[in-house]
Amino acid sequence: AVAAGLLVYYISADNKKKRNGILAYAVVFCLPTVFLNSCAWAQCDSIYTFFCILCLLFFIRGKETAGLILFGCAFAFKLQAVFLLPFLLFFWFCTKKFSILSFIWVPITVFVIDIPAFLMGRSLTDIVSVYGGQVNGSGEIFCNYPSFWSIFTNVELDWLGKYLTGSAISLSLIVLVAFFIECLHRIETRLEMETFQWIQIAFISIYTVVIFMPSMHERYGFLYEILALILAVLDAKLIIPAIVLELMSLMTYGAFLVNTEINLQILGWINIGIYLFYIYHFFFISLRKRVKPKDCVKAE
Repeated sequence: AVAAGLLVYYISADNKKKRNGILAYAVVFCLPTVFLNSCAWAQCDSIYTFFCILCLLFFIRGKETAGLILFGCAFAFKLQAVFLLPFLLFFWFCTKKFSILSFIWVPITVFVIDIPAFLMGRSLTDIVSVYGGQVNGSGEIFCNYPSFWSIFTNVELDWLGKYLTGSAISLSLIVLVAFFIECLHRIETRLEMETFQWIQIAFISIYTVVIFMPSMHERYGFLYEILALILAVLDAKLIIPAIVLELMSLMTYGAFLVNTEINLQILGWINIGIYLFYIYHFFFISLRKRVKPKDCVKAE
């Protein structure tokens, strides 16, 4: 909640900084999924998400090294922080404000944070194997998350996870690369990105990975759902889809915590519809209203 408030405070116009920052803090602080995730489920998603949001804040402020150290902190706590990595690489590729070698701060930070584990007898192999075990997944194509793959069946069939896992990974990479290519085209030809657009790109890139990758659990959307609320505070047109995302996530939480009945096939279609809306809003509404022609146009 604090990180969300700080990010919104920095992005907002001068006359709205305090109001928007407090609003973002209050909304995130009161989210049902936030306290259910930590208190009822005993998960650490709020911890790695905190560091990821601060990483975004430092990146857009031009303090990339500090941002990468914060990203390393997030990655040390949970592998799902890697969902932010494609955006960080895209940001580096577009801006060239820092060296690619700066990413070495990520493993260095993870190593430093793991020092207590080393002192207690853990080996480097033990620590790396924790991430490797998570990468292997559960063998199912979707896991209580309304992903793109859940629309094909409301039964988690083993053969889907066995034979379509590679296809799911490939599709997620194709969609993500296509999105980045279009963003790059907008940046290099006629448009200049503002802070709000960078946060939108980060949000959509994380959303893309989670909705198309295999073996995604309901909690894996935690980061992009917080970013959706941050965007909603900054743009009123995004309030309704952010609320729908929160309600949908709350339903999947209930399916695990209190065994409520849900239809992942229907929720999958809704999730895809929301995802496409965010894509449309970014390219056809947000960019047209908020961005300015690049200075290179004047040189013509």
